[in-house]
Amino acid sequence: MKNLLLGPAIAFGTILATLSAGSLQNAAPADSNTPVHTILCRALEVKTDPKTDVTVVLFHQASKADGPALSEMLKSNDGANIEFFTSDGKPHAATVFRLDTCFGRGLLVFSSATAHLNAREQFSIRVAVRG
Repeated sequence: MKNLLLGPAIAFGTILATLSAGSLQNAAPADSNTPVHTILCRALEVKTDPKTDVTVVLFHQASKADGPALSEMLKSNDGANIEFFTSDGKPHAATVFRLDTCFGRGLLVFSSATAHLNAREQFSIRVAVRG
């Protein structure tokens, strides 16, 4: 059943990356004067299409206490270009999506040429606070 859910996600991610490859690689970091919110997350599943260099990550919050904050972040940033930080502290550009059919889960889409995540690996998402 899990593969049935991620198959369309990979196809969607491939199309998204093809249409907006520049914005995935060149998403601007949050302006230093703009307040930001950072949430520690955990990768549940990671799928990479080597033909297109697109990685799709199904994720949720690393700490149960951050569930409401992640939910709000996903609702207000569905389809937005964001930054995420791998365990080495390096920032990477990605697009984040809220999954309507997977409560408390998000989808992270990015170029596998610029970043790598493994299942169960923790990473942080940083988004500008919208006011």
